[in-house]
Amino acid sequence: GKCPGATCAPIMKSTDPLPSPEEAPPYCPMRRFPEVMKNVESEYRRPDIREFARLASVQEAQCYERTPEGNRTRFPRLEETIQFAEKCNYRKIGIAFCVGLKEELRMVADIMAAVTFARERELLLAVKCGGHSFAGKSTCDGGMQIDLSSFRSARVDPFERKAYIAGGSLLGELDHEAMNFGLATTAGTVSHTGVGGLTLGGGFGRLARKYGLALDNVSAVDIVTADGKLRHANAEQNPDLYWAVRGGGGNFGIVTSFEFQLHPMERQVIGGDVVYPLKQLPQLLRYYADAVTESPDDLYLDFVVSSDIGKDDGIVILHACYSGPESEAEKVLAPMRKAGTPVHDGIRAIDYPAIQSSWDNTDPRHTGSYIKSGFINEFPDQLVSTLSQNFKTFNERGTTMFFQHSG
Repeated sequence: GKCPGATCAPIMKSTDPLPSPEEAPPYCPMRRFPEVMKNVESEYRRPDIREFARLASVQEAQCYERTPEGNRTRFPRLEETIQFAEKCNYRKIGIAFCVGLKEELRMVADIMAAVTFARERELLLAVKCGGHSFAGKSTCDGGMQIDLSSFRSARVDPFERKAYIAGGSLLGELDHEAMNFGLATTAGTVSHTGVGGLTLGGGFGRLARKYGLALDNVSAVDIVTADGKLRHANAEQNPDLYWAVRGGGGNFGIVTSFEFQLHPMERQVIGGDVVYPLKQLPQLLRYYADAVTESPDDLYLDFVVSSDIGKDDGIVILHACYSGPESEAEKVLAPMRKAGTPVHDGIRAIDYPAIQSSWDNTDPRHTGSYIKSGFINEFPDQLVSTLSQNFKTFNERGTTMFFQHSG
């Protein structure tokens, strides 16, 4: 298909008047879709909603052009649209979409060109893959976003037990390809998470206690650094860069390819959700506090307490994934079932890629959330008591507290 190219979505300040669409370049969203902007102006009066509506409604402007010879000129429309945005006192956001799969080499060239473009114009740069960053690191104000969401591929070498994953791929693609060969590596808990963001920031997952974090399993990367050059980094070549990207987030460049170490694993695991009423929270949290330090490395155990918006009650969920010997599963999981009186017991034999996607709908794309997080090295009685006594339900909003088994 046709490459969507690099696009610019200029966002107005909520107090700015709408400029005339006729002043915009012919491919600018303001000129192509004036009726959208008119509807936004009339329907959204509150500044915060109005500003969000502009962000959500503005359409893409194609910024690549092809010459008669079939070559592409780079970013002429992006720069002109940014200049128009500045004229209209917009907060500008340039979005560089890049091709993938069949044109993988061209994709890397596009990333290199986009990084150079942003550096030469001193634009703040963000990178988006799966868009799961609660901290907002996959976007920015007044800068440029490189969108890797179409740059996806996954290849497995079953003999070397290696996976080669393109920088825009999602975790589900890694799981699917690897498990076809009876192999796996740590890859989060929600399958539509981007490989890049998860891995470069650490990378927890259902197999982390067994095989280490995702970053522990990265054996090499190809990365475009801030100077626009492509580099290969592993333990022997550019070792400092290899050390830095494993935990340094996106601060050292844009990874175009990951090389992961894979591990032999049975396709079938034992796991699922056991659901309890909210009134059992104190005893269940006490059980979890003990279980997370005593469980074998084959067991991954999450704890969730949640109340939905519009409801005055809630539930407690213990989520398990056991990837050890099947003969030991009942012994390992029995204490969880005895921790309280469940209203639902969903523990069963399940395909590993299936349990990896079983919580996909718990991370929706359309909700506004406020989240805080941290780490604890121990789970004392005082913490159990404080959390149990202070978790409250609110009819006007949803509230969730959860723990991921990390050690």
